[in-house]
Amino acid sequence: MSGKAVKGGEMSFAKCPDGTNLVTGGYEMVPSYGAGGIPHDSVDMNAPAPSHGVDRSNTWAAMSHNKDGHIWAYALCRQNR
Repeated sequence: MSGKAVKGGEMSFAKCPDGTNLVTGGYEMVPSYGAGGIPHDSVDMNAPAPSHGVDRSNTWAAMSHNKDGHIWAYALCRQNR
């Protein structure tokens, strides 16, 4: 499953569909670049999603730091038995 691409500083969520469980996750990022083409961005979160009072079970989250970059989360899901 793939989350929505978001700008840096925002969190992308990838939720496993009903009938599956989250196994692990990851991200894809398009960083911002500085002078000379050197990327100057970092990943602030790449982990199971925090709940913060919202049901985010079976969800992976990713967030990059620099607002000029983009990131999107991926979730690897397994079918329930």
